Amino acid sequence: MATTGRASLLAGGALTAGAALTAPSASAAEEDERRGGGGTVRFNVISDIQGDLADFGRALDDLHRINPRSAGLGIAGDITPRGYDFEYAEVRRTLRRHRHPKNLAWAIGNHEFYVPKYSDPDTLA
Repeated sequence: MATTGRASLLAGGALTAGAALTAPSASAAEEDERRGGGGTVRFNVISDIQGDLADFGRALDDLHRINPRSAGLGIAGDITPRGYDFEYAEVRRTLRRHRHPKNLAWAIGNHEFYVPKYSDPDTLA
């Protein structure tokens, strides 16, 4: 299984930004729902997981409960504490344990840039 790295997160960030710019307003979504919901696409966006995987799992459960037909999930930055590959692997393991949309888009934040400053997870270079 491939791991999620910084490059794929950057590419996904552009998708998230584009989707956010084209999302309908709440009133437009309500009107579309009254007409049968033919053109509305709903998706969830969260941010700042920062390695708190227990809260991330609860958030995934809550999002599935309130929007079970979500077309996608955008995760907007600060996914990991420092951006290490093993931290991304832990996020992926959490995703496997909780229901979530098939389509995922990622964007990195300042926390993902911390890894070059550390010689190992516990020592600042």
